[in-house]
Amino acid sequence: MAVIPTPFSLENKIALATGGNSYGITVNAVAPGCFATETNADLAADPEIADWLKKRTSLGRWGDPKEMAGAVVFLASNAASYVTGQILAVYGGYLSHL
Repeated sequence: MAVIPTPFSLENKIALATGGNSYGITVNAVAPGCFATETNADLAADPEIADWLKKRTSLGRWGDPKEMAGAVVFLASNAASYVTGQILAVYGGYLSHL
């Protein structure tokens, strides 16, 4: 059985490879959910899509890009200096409804 590498497995390998470095470099990733942006404004305005999203996320709404920015700022800050090899899921609870 072959294992197909994913971006997440690559991220973990990089984190493991740099884990013992003397530079304090951390390697993490952000897994975004559904965020309302200019690119998908038509989808975000569609009541049918909004209903679908409401049923499939714990928060029942589109994410605001500022909410994603907060996660990224956290990972880039000193507050996350001991966080490495992690995937921070910012998806409004989507996976808990699969």
